[in-house]
Amino acid sequence: MEETEVPDVVGETEEAAIEEIVANNLVAEVEEVASDDFETGQVTRQDPRGGRVVKEGQTVTIFVAASKEEVSLDDYRTLTLTQAERLLTQRGFTVDSQAREDNSEPPNTVIAQNPSPESMVIPAETTVVLTYSVPESIQLDDLTNQAEDDVRSYLNQVGLRQARLQGNTMKMWKQDV
Repeated sequence: MEETEVPDVVGETEEAAIEEIVANNLVAEVEEVASDDFETGQVTRQDPRGGRVVKEGQTVTIFVAASKEEVSLDDYRTLTLTQAERLLTQRGFTVDSQAREDNSEPPNTVIAQNPSPESMVIPAETTVVLTYSVPESIQLDDLTNQAEDDVRSYLNQVGLRQARLQGNTMKMWKQDV
């Protein structure tokens, strides 16, 4: 694969920077960031830096000064954590996440967000905290050396049903209510 020099696009508009990067057989990736030193739409920094020699086809990430206009925050609940994080970062938000045991939604589903949906926010100045579901933990008795019928009976009593027995491991899940 051929090598090419990364153009220095700091200070250029997003559109001009992308054109210059693509003209050098590189791939442009854009991330919006807050900036008081650059106008909206200007490249504030890049990675890798201009002047470096890299293989053609490499990605150059440009960080573009985001708009300071308020927008209404969408509702990201019921999306997967990955989907919500991708959408929010594309819009210029910073994203934090936290897990919460919750079996009401499939694992890794966003179940809460802060700020709340429809809040008026400035993306480049806002961190959105996504709370996502993880399976609830339960404590079971030690079933070592128990007869299989006794194990099945115990699991039924605590609201679990057996899926399959593999060697010494029994895969289980909560019974449907």
